[in-house]
Amino acid sequence: MSQPTPTKLTPALAALLVLAGCVAVLPWPALADHAVPALVLAIPLALLPRGRPLAWLLLGIALGGHAVGEVRNGWLAPALEGETLVLELRVDGLPEPRAHGVSFIAQVVRPPEGYEAGFPRRLRLGWYRHPPVLQPGEVWRVSARLKRPHGMLNGAGFDYEAWLFRQGIQATGTVREGERIAAAPAWSLDGLRMAVRDRLAGLLVDEPALGLILGLTIGDRSL
Repeated sequence: MSQPTPTKLTPALAALLVLAGCVAVLPWPALADHAVPALVLAIPLALLPRGRPLAWLLLGIALGGHAVGEVRNGWLAPALEGETLVLELRVDGLPEPRAHGVSFIAQVVRPPEGYEAGFPRRLRLGWYRHPPVLQPGEVWRVSARLKRPHGMLNGAGFDYEAWLFRQGIQATGTVREGERIAAAPAWSLDGLRMAVRDRLAGLLVDEPALGLILGLTIGDRSL
């Protein structure tokens, strides 16, 4: 009885397997810790005709793991966790109102003095002590306590750390106080989105589907 002929591994299929390996790292950043073993295992498998598909997949995991490692290299230094740092940042995107404050993503404009090299550039912050009304594009000088972007998988299956990685967040933290040093630009796409959000929220106060409407119209999922 003849043996079945294995599927021919075309360049297109090999590329898809590499891409699948890279993409697999995104929802599970912990795979990045196995990038080197994946590459080592891929080498002997590549010498075996039946092992080549798995070799290409492992190569993708290794490449994706390397990319994750580069992102992690930009994480907050462990020695700075919990320290009160003074830095300047720009509000990026739409601030998200919370029951006792506001959370937002920020781009670091000026790192703390003495920590310019390797300091995180993209932060997710919460402001709970007398929070101001933030506008996209504003620049603030703040005192904040930061930590590395660790998270947990909650009961609903949401992996917070993986979400932070996909957003490019390199540190999270809490603002203790701040001073606005530059106003928002006169016009910006995020400013327009925020104006639409505020207008719809005012018109549809009792609408249970407000969050869905905002998500479909301006891509905002904060409400």
